Amino acid sequence: MCLAVSKHGWPYCRPVIVVDGSALKAKFGGMLLAACCHDANDCIFPLAFGIVPSKSNESWKCQPRVSGCCLRDMNPTLGCKLEDQVQRFQRPFETYFDGASRSYLLSEHHRHMESIRSRNPDMHRYLVQADPTKWSRVYFNGRRYAIMTTNIAESLNSVDRKARLMPVGFLVEWLRELLQRWFVERRENAMKITSKLAPKAEKLIRTNFSLGLTVTPRPADQFEYVVTNNAGQIWIVDMSERTCTCRRFQVDQIPCPHAMAVFYPISSAEGCDDPEEVRL
Repeated sequence: MCLAVSKHGWPYCRPVIVVDGSALKAKFGGMLLAACCHDANDCIFPLAFGIVPSKSNESWKCQPRVSGCCLRDMNPTLGCKLEDQVQRFQRPFETYFDGASRSYLLSEHHRHMESIRSRNPDMHRYLVQADPTKWSRVYFNGRRYAIMTTNIAESLNSVDRKARLMPVGFLVEWLRELLQRWFVERRENAMKITSKLAPKAEKLIRTNFSLGLTVTPRPADQFEYVVTNNAGQIWIVDMSERTCTCRRFQVDQIPCPHAMAVFYPISSAEGCDDPEEVRL
């Protein structure tokens, strides 16, 4: 089931689809499959629902193919595979695993992986065999837009928890009413927005702009800038390619603090004093 509002709204969302399933509690059982994504304001945007006898590879054939898996989904698997080791090193493992999975730089990823290897070689071996391109940000070849977990799908499952007790016909109508209510409320809220960006994007841009005031950009050529801080750290921002050596700019598709440090002098020289006026 895909409502027209979801179909027409999808081109304006982040192109990362999260899929998940939850058990139906009615007489005949089954699974409710859901595909959703993030809208411009980081809100849950349901795309489609499906009801199947069980959650299996065959059940997902009608859903979009998703290349990658989610870290939070892998964590229970790791616990089942190596339960004793995980319990023994639970706290540091969580810290290093999150660090390895969320690192933007290869050097940071290797540092966290080395910490895991020194404490638990079996866990390190399993993570390497699990294909880092599926759970690590630094090895992922596509664009994740900072989406690293299936939290949005799990949040949707928590919303429809009681509805999953209903017969299928009532459940489908409940989902339709839920989406209708959500989209009406969001449209009303969107009509009140006065900024040029969605509120959460606006907040992030302004945060990065404030952090960018603590670093100093210097032009290297027409498009490249060398950005330094008081600690002597150096980053290279390429305006033509929209990249930074910190990799946040190109990975998250949001200007990092180093890029914002470059944007502000340019916008000021052109008579623009507000960072929201900067065009990417």
